[in-house]
Parts: sequence; C-alpha cells; structure tokens
Amino acid sequence: FACGAFAGTCVAACLHPLFVVKTHQQVNCFGVQKTVLNLWGSEGIKGLYRTFLAGFVRFPIALGVLFTVYEALKRPELLPDSLRLPKQQPCQKVDDTGSSHSTVMTVVNRAG
Repeated sequence: FACGAFAGTCVAACLHPLFVVKTHQQVNCFGVQKTVLNLWGSEGIKGLYRTFLAGFVRFPIALGVLFTVYEALKRPELLPDSLRLPKQQPCQKVDDTGSSHSTVMTVVNRAG
C-alpha cells in the first residue's frame, strides 16, 4: 500500500496542472496553449494548482488500493483461503468403454 500511496503522491504533485488544463479545455473548448495562457493570465500559478488538495488526497489512496489489489491477485498465496480460486484439474476424456484418460491437443500451423 505504501508504494502505491507514494506513486499517487508523485502523480498528484507532477500531473495536477495538466489535469486542470484538460478540465478547462473540456469546459471552454479552447486549445492547450490558449487554455494555459488564460489560466496563467487570470490566476497565475495558483490557477494551475486549483483543487490540488482533492487530487493530493484522492491519488495516493486510489493507487495504494490499486497496487495492493494487483499484488494480491498476482500472488494468490497472499490471499486468505476463502478468496482463493480452486485449482483446476486436467481435462479428462471418457471413451466408449467408460475408461478415462488425459488428452493432449496440439495445434500445427502449416504455412503454404
């Protein structure tokens, strides 16, 4: 969780101004350059970091949970027994005599 939270903090600190510009672009239908110049001209650097606290709280929590869930699913031995999927058994083929045996299929790709 801590690594994800740190990654979220880095994302919030580095990319927040881009998110603000993107939002202003969507609302005002301006290009990137005009949006940045309007924000800079009207509010200065503070305009690019508006609502920074919300992103600074949201991203560390979201990426902390994301990293934790990803690692838990990647390594199922870390999951509690109640959440583990049952191990799959190999496919069994039953022939007409009633006996079963494992089968192996191979696919041959012949170019020609």
